[in-house]
Amino acid sequence: MKPYYEHQGITIYLGDCLEVLPQLELRGGFVITDPPYNAGMKYGPGTNDRKAWAEWVRWLDKRRAAWEKVAPEALFFLSQTAYRHYAKHSRRGVDWDCIWYKRLSMAVCAAPFMPHWEHIVYAGKRKKGQARHPDGTFLKLPDGGFGSDVFEANVEIGTDRFGHPTPKPMKLMREIVSRCGTDAEVIPDPFMGSGTTLRAAKDLGRRAIGIEIEEKWCEAAAKRLMQEVLV
Repeated sequence: MKPYYEHQGITIYLGDCLEVLPQLELRGGFVITDPPYNAGMKYGPGTNDRKAWAEWVRWLDKRRAAWEKVAPEALFFLSQTAYRHYAKHSRRGVDWDCIWYKRLSMAVCAAPFMPHWEHIVYAGKRKKGQARHPDGTFLKLPDGGFGSDVFEANVEIGTDRFGHPTPKPMKLMREIVSRCGTDAEVIPDPFMGSGTTLRAAKDLGRRAIGIEIEEKWCEAAAKRLMQEVLV
């Protein structure tokens, strides 16, 4: 399959990950991704982000099954509402639950009580006796210390967004990439968006593959990857 973009260990493919992943010669790695939350966001004409919840769970489970065939471990984001439906109805289950604590500015709070955290679901099966890191968990700190299952990063407004409605902060993704998998493993991102995971991987010298169904985000991510300044 011809890549949309390819340079220095970072590759982008345009298409649905359900169709793209089986075409890639990829075995092993650590998926880091941010699927649509079924919250009615306008990503583009190829994405319906307002399904019935049961339909959305089946839709995500199909794509999770596709990435699990090429990568044994994954971290993926879910909002609190999406997590409740997914944890209750998914046939694939949740192996561990991490938290992204995000401090929102009052400028983006539309109600007296707004969630200041999101779920980061860990899904994977490590073989007994083959734990990746000295502390026996899937997470590690760059200095070899114990990792936490709470990530802290503020929501960024402005230059980091690249027009995408739901990007994750670069600080957050850089920390996650640095703590997941090994340097030799590729990082697939089946819901690439504007490419924050790929940019973080590039900055840290990791290999990564992004898949995105909307071409405008492939274009945005490619431009972002060509920038020399970290954004």
